[in-house]
Amino acid sequence: MKPDIPIPWEHLQLTLRRVYEGPPRVSDRNRLCYAHLYLAAWYLKRGSVRVRQEGRIVEAGEGHWVFPRITPRYQDFSPGAEICSLAVDVVWPDGRPLFDAGLPAVFSGNLKETRRLHSIFRTILGLAAQSGEDLGDYLALRAAVHEWVRALHVLFSAHGILPDSRAFLSREQAALLEAVKAWPLYELYSAEKMAASLGMSRSHFERLAVRVLGKSPKRYFDERRLGHAMAMLGAKSVKEVAAEVGFGHASTFSAWFKKHTGVFPRAVREQKG
Repeated sequence: MKPDIPIPWEHLQLTLRRVYEGPPRVSDRNRLCYAHLYLAAWYLKRGSVRVRQEGRIVEAGEGHWVFPRITPRYQDFSPGAEICSLAVDVVWPDGRPLFDAGLPAVFSGNLKETRRLHSIFRTILGLAAQSGEDLGDYLALRAAVHEWVRALHVLFSAHGILPDSRAFLSREQAALLEAVKAWPLYELYSAEKMAASLGMSRSHFERLAVRVLGKSPKRYFDERRLGHAMAMLGAKSVKEVAAEVGFGHASTFSAWFKKHTGVFPRAVREQKG
């Protein structure tokens, strides 16, 4: 069924963030990724990778494409790994990613759709290596990046990973999104309190929240807490960070953090030096 109102795809914001080939660079090599998260793609030319996000683990070896979710994650490339890496920022004006539900995902490099990705990757890699001073080169690169996202859509849709086509939110939906974003991280999540603040019943709030967020509001809140915790662990103690994200005891926070990332928060502090 076609939507009553045409989806204004022209409002999508699309930017190439990185493209390279070889050993994982800092942007990919960091085991804990919590900032500057984009729609990343890795092709394993050699070695393997293990990705953990929100309690789910995906592993991939040589000859496979990996697509993490755009949320904090723990990733571990094997020694000597070599990859093709490309990341784009493709979001709606309010910051919602075009692709989210269904990721992370792993696909064989022998599929027709992934062979097409590899061809486009080569084109983008070559164009990105040029100076960019020529308008023709810039336009060619931009066209290739759009073609990359189109090829991703073909691959993803063939495997049930659909784009978020909610270009704009109603006034009620926008109010809900702002309320969920503004909920204090140090306060325990309460569907009843949030629904009441919006003048909604809990059942209506939770149904609407899933439509707006693409996930449960509790899961969305946990992602916010996890991102904040990862960002702060380099500058503050585990106890201080635990309090900032609503945990009265560092031990409870540590168990929760390990459940979501696969490592204890103290390991993050040590990694950040």
